[in-house]
Amino acid sequence: VLNVRFPNCWNGKGVDSADHKRHMSYSAAGTCPASHPARLPTISLALIYPSTSRHARLSSGKFAAHADFMNGWDDNVLSRLVAALND
Repeated sequence: VLNVRFPNCWNGKGVDSADHKRHMSYSAAGTCPASHPARLPTISLALIYPSTSRHARLSSGKFAAHADFMNGWDDNVLSRLVAALND
């Protein structure tokens, strides 16, 4: 099983950074750090790789996963959904 949780706090200064990470951070107990005050919806995914072997391994090692999120939502619909969920 591969569990991925995307960062849910943004620094509010741009949609990318030189290392593609610095503009985002993770919340702790639902609170964003002062350096990244803009709270975003939490996005997570779980991938289950069925295997008949208990010792299956990826050739790239155990820390070589990657995931991206690309927003395909209509902005107005997503804004209403997020507002309703945050009430």
